[in-house]
Amino acid sequence: MKWTKANWNADEYKNYLYKITKGMELESVVHFGAIASTSFIDKQILYGFNVEAVQVIADFCALRNTPLIFTSSAAVYG
Repeated sequence: MKWTKANWNADEYKNYLYKITKGMELESVVHFGAIASTSFIDKQILYGFNVEAVQVIADFCALRNTPLIFTSSAAVYG
């Protein structure tokens, strides 16, 4: 599923994550996704992808006792 401005919803994202990983044993989760563009102006979408989605993933990993590898870049800090 592709998440966009038109269909972003944290609860649906969470449900999708749990659905596609049902029955899987994960060694770890590596998070590379975020919107780092300094010209992106939609604050709701930035918050959804950069905060809510990360919280869903972190909660998912904590609940399953799965290590989360969270990446960042200089692009985020300017």
